Amino acid sequence: MFLPRGQTNTTEVLLETKPPYSSTFVEEKSPMKRWTFHPHCKLRAYWDVVTITFLAWVVIDVPYMIAFNVDIDPSVWDWHRVVATLIDIFFMLDVVLNFCTGVEINGIISRDHKQIALIYLKFWFWIDIISAFPLEVVMKQSTGSSMSPHQKQQQNKKLRILKTMRLLRLLRILRVTSRLEYTMKTKESIRTLYKCFFCVIIICHVNTCLFYAIGVEFVDPLYWANGISQHMGYAQAYIAGFYWSIQTITTVGYGDIAPSGTHQRVYGLFSMLAGALLFGYGVSHVVNVIEDLRSDERRFREELDKFNQYMRSHNVCVHLQEAVRDYLKNVRRVKSQRVSVDDEIAMLSQVSLGLREELAKAVNERFLRDMPFLEGLDPVVVMELVFCMER
Repeated sequence: MFLPRGQTNTTEVLLETKPPYSSTFVEEKSPMKRWTFHPHCKLRAYWDVVTITFLAWVVIDVPYMIAFNVDIDPSVWDWHRVVATLIDIFFMLDVVLNFCTGVEINGIISRDHKQIALIYLKFWFWIDIISAFPLEVVMKQSTGSSMSPHQKQQQNKKLRILKTMRLLRLLRILRVTSRLEYTMKTKESIRTLYKCFFCVIIICHVNTCLFYAIGVEFVDPLYWANGISQHMGYAQAYIAGFYWSIQTITTVGYGDIAPSGTHQRVYGLFSMLAGALLFGYGVSHVVNVIEDLRSDERRFREELDKFNQYMRSHNVCVHLQEAVRDYLKNVRRVKSQRVSVDDEIAMLSQVSLGLREELAKAVNERFLRDMPFLEGLDPVVVMELVFCMER
């Protein structure tokens, strides 16, 4: 279970360099820590949560603005302009913060400014700065108002292309989610359900915007799909497109709204193929996750059924049956609130002897405080005593 006090293996000797209560990554001892943040500190975690929220806004807002060709006057400060400006400022500040966030180098967290800058400037900086800067706003404000209709049409196409650059912000989610998953304390199955739900909504949203944009561009600006018999506003058109997207991805296919023209039909083919794959994978994945969440409940119900069958076959009185069921439920409730001894031993065996001692001190602090005669004993010995009592 535990190696003797004087014996260690090579792996544990290497891992002994970790400080107490540290993360999996060893932090480099560097004098250049001033004005830098650990990538898994609370401040960085809160910032990443806000980043995820703003990225969700970007992935919803940008495709909608491009597909429905919503024109915003830069001289008018409505709520949408205010939100967009705040998000632009936030992502510019995020670029600065990335220069102050420690980086992992071969399993070691480095907080040296020079190393952070060199790694960030190699790749991610250029994507972040291009996506953070509102190029289309600058271009629109720099152009004059006296333009011909053809020039306005050309400018509108350029602005739509520049707006797509904002979607590069979504690449941040790769780094943000890796940091958040490390610091978050929610179960993996719960996180998987949230991610599946979010991905389905985003895919349906993007599918809606593409379906509408193709219909307006190649079919008819007013009657952009079969089943659209009247002029619709942006909200009505979006609901109609989202309705088509949902019934396509879920393989329902009512047929009251259908693609019109070759371009929309080709896109509809890809949507149906992708929707079938997504629906099949999503349903099976969600079922597996829910089954994993209910595995303990299912095993308990099976054991309870065995007890009920046993007591009924021997004509046990009703009051005794209820007492047995209550006892089993209470035992299960207590076990669900703590880790079993075998699991605890298996988990502790995966860390070094030094970290094992620190964990033993933290876990058994109340025993050391309430039992003075244990004071001064080796923490591992105290942990062994706890395991023996729990058994």
